[in-house]
Amino acid sequence: MQFKFLSYAAAAAAALVITPAYAQPEQPAPPAPTPPPSQPAVGATVTGQGVTLGTSGTTTPGSDTATKKAPAQAEEAKKEKKVPWHGTTFLLSQYATTQTIGLGGDPQSANPLYAWWMVFAPRYYFLEDDKQSLMLRLRFDVTLEMTNSDSTTRQSEAEFGNIWVLLPYSRTLYKNGAWATRVSTGPRVLIPSAKGAWNAGTRLMPGWSAGFSQGFPLAGKGKDWFPSAGVNASIAYTKYINNSTTPYNTDFSRTRTDTAGRSFVSNSYSGSMLSSHQILANVGVDLQVTEKLSAFALNYWIMSWAYKTSDAAVSTPTGAKTPDSGEDPQNFRVLNWLYTGMEYDVIPQMSVGLGYYNLANQIGPAGTRRNILWSPDAVVFFDITANLDEIYSSIAGTKDKDKSQKRPGLAAMSAARKANAEAVMQNRPMAY
Repeated sequence: MQFKFLSYAAAAAAALVITPAYAQPEQPAPPAPTPPPSQPAVGATVTGQGVTLGTSGTTTPGSDTATKKAPAQAEEAKKEKKVPWHGTTFLLSQYATTQTIGLGGDPQSANPLYAWWMVFAPRYYFLEDDKQSLMLRLRFDVTLEMTNSDSTTRQSEAEFGNIWVLLPYSRTLYKNGAWATRVSTGPRVLIPSAKGAWNAGTRLMPGWSAGFSQGFPLAGKGKDWFPSAGVNASIAYTKYINNSTTPYNTDFSRTRTDTAGRSFVSNSYSGSMLSSHQILANVGVDLQVTEKLSAFALNYWIMSWAYKTSDAAVSTPTGAKTPDSGEDPQNFRVLNWLYTGMEYDVIPQMSVGLGYYNLANQIGPAGTRRNILWSPDAVVFFDITANLDEIYSSIAGTKDKDKSQKRPGLAAMSAARKANAEAVMQNRPMAY
């Protein structure tokens, strides 16, 4: 009996300790000291309303909330993480001149052209957040002509294009839904690995570029058709570092006859002057037709300043003579470049494109201005683009479906298309 009485007394004392003393408001009991986090009470769970006895283990204040948030935060961080080389692509393009497929007027002389163009365009982001980005972009091009046109030396010849090295910095000045204002600038260097550029004597093409883009809503966010559009403009300067003022190559030699009838060996294969400076200016428009379909149009003005002829005297058997030259010779050349098409995202890993472009001298053979919409060398093309970062994410199992399905912004797509257009132009023989 004495043992039972002592047990009941101990239980009653414990109940008094853990129960708030509401019966004596005039003498409130002092609050119990909070135990250190490193020594929680065994078998008790601390909540916002007191102490609950139990056998489920030991917890500390807020630990249940932290436990719930930690996996969610980790999962969100995993979803938002991008590989630093995202945006890297491989493009396969097929193109043909309009006359090759029967479009346009009858050619003065048949010269069909059908070719494949392969482009590996890696990029690496050094800095990227919601406001700005800094990345390194490279381009490696190979063109395989499938016909026997005059654009290559041999039939079915493969040619490397120029290697591109760009370091663009871009910044978002304003962003509110589809309204987005962005600017970009940075150095660029083209290495003349294309046969036409190297053989002409070009050794390096450094320069600088700057651009602007403005996005705006049309039908609005969430609409199936024409939710947004954008306009853009850019300018790029290139300095041509050449080993001569005219196309000159020691691997090329021909026996020629001078005005006196004497034979001599020449390494020059063109009488036209090479470009010393070049400015590419363009304006463009982008239209988001649906979530996966977009249309675009760009127009370039390619302005080149060639070397001027020298007035130096030439030694002849009868003495030094100054070569005759035309009155007020012009060294300024302009090419017009119209580039338009549509793109469709088939799956996150691949998109296709169909388009048309016309690159020609602004002044035609007859001395009149050409129509910018068509020339004998106008081209139609079909592209397939592989998004290598999306392919990698799918294989590695790190792809987040919602984020992968999100289409890149119009500004990003416009920048990629401009790079493609300029690469085509730089690889064309008439560009040098």
